[in-house]
Amino acid sequence: MSDSLQDALTEPQFDAITIQLTEPLDGDPAAAARQALETAVSQALGTSAAGWTIIPVHASVPGACDFLPPADQDITVAQAFDLKYILEKQPAVEIAEALFETKLDNIPESVDAPVGPPGLESLGVNWFGELSEPERNPLWSLRLIKAQEVWSKTEGEGITIGQPDSGYIPHPELDDSRIRHDKEHDFYDGDDNAQNPEERGGNHGLSTGSVILSGHEHLSDERFVIGVAPKAEIIPMRITKKGPPVFLFQSGPRRVRDAIYYAIDNNCDVLSMSLGGIGESSLRRAIQEAVKQYIIVLAAAGNGVPFVVWPARYPETIAVAACDINRGRWNLSSRGSTVDITAPGHNVWRAYYDEENQQSAKPSSGTSYATAVMGGVAALWLAFHGREKLLQKYEEANVPLNDVFRRALSDSCDAPPLDHNGQFGAGIVNVKKLIEAELPDPESFASSALESLETGELTPGELTAVDAVANVFDAVPQHEVAERLAVVANVPAQDLDAVLAGVEEELLFHMVTNPALRETMAFGAPAG
Repeated sequence: MSDSLQDALTEPQFDAITIQLTEPLDGDPAAAARQALETAVSQALGTSAAGWTIIPVHASVPGACDFLPPADQDITVAQAFDLKYILEKQPAVEIAEALFETKLDNIPESVDAPVGPPGLESLGVNWFGELSEPERNPLWSLRLIKAQEVWSKTEGEGITIGQPDSGYIPHPELDDSRIRHDKEHDFYDGDDNAQNPEERGGNHGLSTGSVILSGHEHLSDERFVIGVAPKAEIIPMRITKKGPPVFLFQSGPRRVRDAIYYAIDNNCDVLSMSLGGIGESSLRRAIQEAVKQYIIVLAAAGNGVPFVVWPARYPETIAVAACDINRGRWNLSSRGSTVDITAPGHNVWRAYYDEENQQSAKPSSGTSYATAVMGGVAALWLAFHGREKLLQKYEEANVPLNDVFRRALSDSCDAPPLDHNGQFGAGIVNVKKLIEAELPDPESFASSALESLETGELTPGELTAVDAVANVFDAVPQHEVAERLAVVANVPAQDLDAVLAGVEEELLFHMVTNPALRETMAFGAPAG
């Protein structure tokens, strides 16, 4: 990894503050939001909030809005959290959260760089070196999950997949007829064109899209891609300037959240999110709303970090880890107790443009590709059973299709990778067994499953400091988490929760964005 990229990863920049006003929303919510903002900016920054912009989040969440600073105003991480704390002390504000992103404008997107220290997600790096003979067959991942064996029954026809990513680039291996150009949207530039011009990168969206639904047009007999669900459709939503969309990479949870609401409003059946990073409550609320609208929500577990990233670790999402051609663990896949399912993610063939800007197809690795595989699998399952028929079966019982699909995957998958230690979900997806499996009885699900989406912690701050960190580093025994956190914070272990009360969210932010802290919490302080 280049020094400039390493610096960018560890220097997140302020994007916005998002708040939820306290219910009931008496009086004028817009005026209440403006007054709360004025107070916070005055106290935290010593300036006026006159140049700040207030944007409502979505019609389905009244009282939720974003505070965006003037373009020429720089706000430090410390100031951002000061704004959050001051806002949350005001009676009109229920939740306030600071959102960040990382600027990568001057860093070229690499397609053939050697493996370097990984970030929160695949960095668009071509991880493969020498391929094994079986991996040289572009169809190996389809064969491993037995996708081709169900194509006589379903190829995903009639199913629409929302794809928040880096947009798309026209390519023979990304079937243009399957792209919903009437609904594509760019949340980065704010227009209705999600196509990535050559000069601004974007291979990641092209690559993951091709894994979902590339058709039968081949670049050559040796180098090609066929998607898991070649007759499904995608709605590309560009939420990052360059791929892949790590939340710290010019996308931020704000754009991901807005893309989820856009997918809801445009009747997507599946959300395939080959992305990950830092979570926040308005993002989780958007995911909950998607699940309530009977959308299947998939997210990447993450790459190269010792925990499952957000939004995959939210209980409402189906978290996807990655295996290799031998059904073993991909060694850079994030793992943990919140993973639901594993799919091929190491040396998966995908479409891309090489450094000479030539159309190509070549393997790459990441939980991004495992998630794209699962996006296609979800389309096959929905098309086979018929989404409307599934709604007739489960809607009356208030059972989200997301829960039904998760259960069906668990009941039909193959064994997880060897030495999985309970951190690779129920197992490796098997599409043939999934399609042939009997659908679960609606009565077998907990009552009022949709209503349960309103419960549980929306933010890390509702947990104690030790619990919040232990929930993330769930492969580490909790007493070791406390010991390591005590060293990092230079506070006696028995005093941690009291000393760190109220700053749990800020604590997790630094744990996630600081590589040294991540390594210390996962593996202990280095010797010496």
